[in-house]
Amino acid sequence: MTDVFSNARQQDILQKLMQAEWTPHPRLAPAGDSVFGGLVNKGWIESRPADDGPACYRITEAGMLAFNLPIP
Repeated sequence: MTDVFSNARQQDILQKLMQAEWTPHPRLAPAGDSVFGGLVNKGWIESRPADDGPACYRITEAGMLAFNLPIP
């Protein structure tokens, strides 16, 4: 059941991703790779490699739903 709710750090990332279609990793700092990996594994964000530079991320519909759930 813990995978249903996001924590404060995940909420911060999800909120930043709502502001743009694809966002490069450095704009989402200071979150680390483990935070992004967890969000990707939950299906809340998706990633794509950048041609020149860091990976980019965007929020999914599941991520928007998770963001709107209250943190227990």
